[in-house]
Amino acid sequence: MLIILGFVLWSSWRTDPVVTEHEGLSFASGELLEALSSSESNLNTRIVERFRDRDSINCAGFVRDDLSGIACNERGGWHLRLQRDGASIATADGEQAKENDLALVRAISEMKRAP
Repeated sequence: MLIILGFVLWSSWRTDPVVTEHEGLSFASGELLEALSSSESNLNTRIVERFRDRDSINCAGFVRDDLSGIACNERGGWHLRLQRDGASIATADGEQAKENDLALVRAISEMKRAP
C-alpha cells in the first residue's frame, strides 16, 4: 500500500521534459511539442506567431512559464532555434503580455526578413 502511494505521489510531481537533445541540438518534446504541432496553443504554452522563415521552413514563436523561444519544424522535429527564460502566460494584463513578447516578436521579424 505504501509503495502504491509513493508511486502516485511521484507520478503527480514528475513532469515530462519539454526539451530533449539530439546530436547536440535542442528539440521540443512533451507539452511543447503538442502545442507546436497543433493549430492552437495549449494550457501551458501560448503560441505568439506561426510563420515561415526566409527559407520557407515552418516556425513558431512560443511562451511558457518555464521557457520561451522560436522553434522550427526541421531536422526531424521542432528544433529550438532560440531559447529564452519563460514568462508568465497567466497574466490578465494585456500590456504586460505584449512587453514579455516584444523581444520574441523582434527575433521573429529578423527570421522572416530576407538576407
